[in-house]
Amino acid sequence: MKKKDYTLKVENIIKQDNSKMFMGIKIENDDIKIFVPSTFRKSNNEKERNKDILLYLRSISVFSKQYEKINKNKEDLEGTVWPIDSYLWIIHDFIENGFYYNRELIYSNSNQGKIDWRKTLKNKPIVSKNNLIYTDFVTKKMSNVNDEISNIYRICISLSLKRIGWLFNYSFEVPFVQTKSIKEMLVIMNQALSSTFDDIKRKRFTHMLNIIKNVDNENIKTINNTFGIYNYDYVFERMVDSFFNGISANEIEKYYPHGSWHLLPNVENSRKSSMLREDTIYNDNINKKTYIIDAKMYKYGGLEQINYPSEGLPETTSIQKQITYGDYVSTEVDEVRGYKVRNAFILPFNKEIERFKNNNCLEYLDKDHNLAYIGYSVGDWRQNKNDYDYLFTFLLDLNYLIRNYQNDNKKYIEKLMKSIEIHLKK
Repeated sequence: MKKKDYTLKVENIIKQDNSKMFMGIKIENDDIKIFVPSTFRKSNNEKERNKDILLYLRSISVFSKQYEKINKNKEDLEGTVWPIDSYLWIIHDFIENGFYYNRELIYSNSNQGKIDWRKTLKNKPIVSKNNLIYTDFVTKKMSNVNDEISNIYRICISLSLKRIGWLFNYSFEVPFVQTKSIKEMLVIMNQALSSTFDDIKRKRFTHMLNIIKNVDNENIKTINNTFGIYNYDYVFERMVDSFFNGISANEIEKYYPHGSWHLLPNVENSRKSSMLREDTIYNDNINKKTYIIDAKMYKYGGLEQINYPSEGLPETTSIQKQITYGDYVSTEVDEVRGYKVRNAFILPFNKEIERFKNNNCLEYLDKDHNLAYIGYSVGDWRQNKNDYDYLFTFLLDLNYLIRNYQNDNKKYIEKLMKSIEIHLKK
């Protein structure tokens, strides 16, 4: 194995002011650059910093797959989607067990290997002085077979180390010789996967397939690579939905209002236009309340200072959209079952920014200062206001979200609901 120094310089963690700018990783030769939202916090501790970067890249990987499936603009994605979990599994497998060799148990009548007495005793022995003497021993030994799978394993290790090995200070390269095209390797691995019943092998081959699927013949030997997205809004929305335990995809469609077109010559025939979609719906079935949560990747939470009070906050069109959601959910969904509707914005922030340490501009909802209430917005054109006309706005620490969106965050859900109810009464 060759040593190669792939390291990330702190100055190469580049903050992007706009969520529509490129977010992800670009590797050119030995130069690694990470492009992150303005609210992403760069820890002074290298281990913590690298952990957050890994989870940040993983968030893009996980939700980019969903992004492709729902037919979003494919131009928002750059490079192939990195199978981060497969990189991690293969690296861990290599560190724990070394290079993988596809082995097969071979039986022979040679004197090499361990004697298999069960098979040997089936042979005809020689009888001498009332003793049974076996001269034809059956031996067994493990033999390497199908070197192509072993070589593909080396390719997978090499790719995984090049792309994320630097996060663990693994400064070595794994040499390999590519003898097959990507298409041929996929055929080999699919055949190997379908022909084994060994659970560990199946897991290993599945991760190898995930890795090979996401490369092409042109970049398999090069360190140069790009992986990222031009719409981190979607990633943030999905993380918030997971964090606040939004209702399932099967249930949520009834909360989507649609418009319709009535076109000549048959105006009586309607055609639905695209649906208006909220990000997260949480039902409090105990207190009979529905919480509409709109995750907004606005830059308010990343500004060291603001020039005017509403800088970096959702604009009036977003306020109008949320009130429309409230109208629809209240009249078409919740009126029958007697649920009350609430509205909220969730924005990312960096809790270490100095101005957020001033408690005059926010109310922290937890002792670790990961979730904070900053106020509410309201549509001035609405005369008779409903509860959902008030859009209560909260900040959620981006690094904490990246680390915890898959965990049980019930206590944060309860804190958010309690805060809304308290401020509604004021």
